[in-house]
Amino acid sequence: MIDCFAAMESMLSSRITSSSSGSHTSNLTTSALSVKTFSLSELEKATDKFSSQRLLGEGGFGRVYHGRLDDGTDVAVKQLRRDIHQSGDREFTVEVEMLSRFRHRNLVKLIGICTEGHKRCMVYELIRNGSVESHLHGK
Repeated sequence: MIDCFAAMESMLSSRITSSSSGSHTSNLTTSALSVKTFSLSELEKATDKFSSQRLLGEGGFGRVYHGRLDDGTDVAVKQLRRDIHQSGDREFTVEVEMLSRFRHRNLVKLIGICTEGHKRCMVYELIRNGSVESHLHGK
C-alpha cells in the first residue's frame, strides 16, 4: 500500500516540478476543485488562532490542530511550517492532488485548503480517539 502511494507521489511530483508555470500553488486551482477553499480567518476562528491547547500533533511539515467549523463540524487542520518554501509548496501540492483524487477507506478525507498569502493549510476530517496511524496499525 505504501509503495503505491510513493509511486503516485513521485508521478505527481515530477509532473508538478516539470510545470512551465513556475508556481506550484497555481496548479491548485484546477486540481483542488473538489475541496473547499477556506480563508485564513475561518481557520483561525476554528482553531482559536492555532492555539497550543488545540494542538493534536506535529510532523516534519507542520502542526495539526483540532478545529470546529461554523457549522459545528470537528476537523483536523494541518498548518504547513513557514520555513519550508519551495519544497514545502511541492509537498503541499502533491498531498492536495493525491487526497482530492483518491478515495480509500484508509485515507482521511480532505475537506479543504487555505493558500492565503504564504500560509498553507489543509483541512481534514477529524479521526477521533487517536491518530490515523493508531487506527491503521492498532497502536
